[in-house]
Amino acid sequence: MGQDLVEGFAADDFRVSVREVLERAVAGDETANYEFPLLSKQGVRVDILLNATTRRDIDGKVIGVIGVGQNVTEAKAAQAAIREKDLRLQQSQKMQAVGQLAGGLAHDFNNLLTVIGGNLRFLQADLGEVSEDIGELLTDSISASDDGSALTERLLGFSRTEEVAPVVEDSGGVIAELARLASRTLGANILLRTELSDDPLVCRLDQAQCENALLNLILNGRDAMPDGGEIVIRSSLYVHDSAQVSDLDLAAGRYLRVTVIDEGQGIPAHHMDRIFEPFFSTKDSGGGTGLGLSMVYGFAEQSGGVCVVDETSSHGTSISLYLPLHEEVDVPRDPAGAGEGQLTTAVAAREYKSRVILVAEDKARVRKVAVRMLQKLGHVTLEAENAEEAREQMQLNQDIEMLFSDVLMPGDMDGYHLADWTAEHHPKILVVLVSGYTSRRRGGQSTGEAIPLLKKPFSSRQLADFVNKPFDNI
Repeated sequence: MGQDLVEGFAADDFRVSVREVLERAVAGDETANYEFPLLSKQGVRVDILLNATTRRDIDGKVIGVIGVGQNVTEAKAAQAAIREKDLRLQQSQKMQAVGQLAGGLAHDFNNLLTVIGGNLRFLQADLGEVSEDIGELLTDSISASDDGSALTERLLGFSRTEEVAPVVEDSGGVIAELARLASRTLGANILLRTELSDDPLVCRLDQAQCENALLNLILNGRDAMPDGGEIVIRSSLYVHDSAQVSDLDLAAGRYLRVTVIDEGQGIPAHHMDRIFEPFFSTKDSGGGTGLGLSMVYGFAEQSGGVCVVDETSSHGTSISLYLPLHEEVDVPRDPAGAGEGQLTTAVAAREYKSRVILVAEDKARVRKVAVRMLQKLGHVTLEAENAEEAREQMQLNQDIEMLFSDVLMPGDMDGYHLADWTAEHHPKILVVLVSGYTSRRRGGQSTGEAIPLLKKPFSSRQLADFVNKPFDNI
């Protein structure tokens, strides 16, 4: 009582507008609801929805104003939480859609690279001694083909359907080794420092993708500091309780938190909703592909965790990866070849065995490359354009010892279905699958995860490793 409502309680930024509302009401204008923050006697900010209504006497003369204020603080917080949830859902749906598009592009692109790279290597081998110019042309073309394959891997990095090849790793060792290697390439004006947890924080993750994700965050920090500065990689234990209030979309459990902190220019507020979008970049033309943070986001999601921007300002940015801990720390590391695309080199010194191999591939040019590679390795080959034709060949030819099949094929039966059928009807025929991209999880009802899966594009060396891998114990 006895205090000026506007001057005493309205927040500074709203005093003028609140006074205008009340003055209009005193002047006789009916006012609609108006929302503004009010300070309580204890100095606590409260969001108020105000309705100021003119009060008149029997002659219509204004004698006062009735102001009714409703505390909407909790309602606004609930609405903000719903909006945040909707934004996360939209981001998730957007990433899924773009990931599916990228996967389809990767499949077709990898088929083309298989043909281009394979035939270039055939030419290089068949031509033998050539002039320096011709040799350089071949080498540069093969190198460009390999670069295209690496770019495709980055496209699949934010596609949630692209599987990771997890192994049990002590995060401290992975981060320390990455920091040691990365510090050599950041430049003399960038200091890279680590603050690692003393406790062993063990995760089951794809080490290569994890290193690539952290490297992207480090390089983003470097690019944000053109005049130099410090980047800190910090690891710690994070325990998430599903009952606690948190913006993190995580299941309850124990997590490794890896935070990369820079002293750069920060991320503009109007870009925050888009920074994880594929192909979105704030860098100048030619300065970035816009795939870096998308790949980091995709890796975190695939690994059962999340990636969030903790804070950003003109003084720097802090971005954290939350990855679930693997509690069974005594699980032995998987030998080479357990995950998709991992190659064993143990067969390099052995003599390859000649086998009768049925190649099932719907793309004729890709099939020709695979057949020629296998023949050069000393194998006898048969060909099939689809799963139905492959089944007919296996029924008619008892000499077939291996099925080498693409995963994505036309018709009702893909490579995994064909592998299951083969395991059921011809259990002695071994199976190797090949794919430039697959949106389906590995293994089927009969075959489980025992099927080697070779990624396109592949070299003759990689093909030899995969084809001979199933015979190691024979």
